[in-house]
Amino acid sequence: MKTTLREISELDSIVSQVVVAWKTGNDSLLQVALGDEDSDDESYDADESAAEKSFKEDLEKRVYTSRNEKMAESIGSFLKENRNVFVVVGAAHLALEKGNVIELLKKKGFKVERF
Repeated sequence: MKTTLREISELDSIVSQVVVAWKTGNDSLLQVALGDEDSDDESYDADESAAEKSFKEDLEKRVYTSRNEKMAESIGSFLKENRNVFVVVGAAHLALEKGNVIELLKKKGFKVERF
């Protein structure tokens, strides 16, 4: 909750960081801007209960990990069919440090280029 309230007040800055990070190919900055980094705020970590951590892990699995796998599978199918398609994917699905759509497509043997 504290993080969400802080992020709301910093929304313009976060959006600007996301845009700059994406345009320049700076995945580290993109991960930070999208909140996919370990918190350095030890007081927040100490206050977080095991139930909250479990909830966050489950949410990440449902929102990102599982969906990324399905997206990569669908995109891979389109590419194997040699079809022209336009795919829209939220930036967070491309920027996660582990298990992002780009990484999953590369593991399937596809060449992925940013342009």
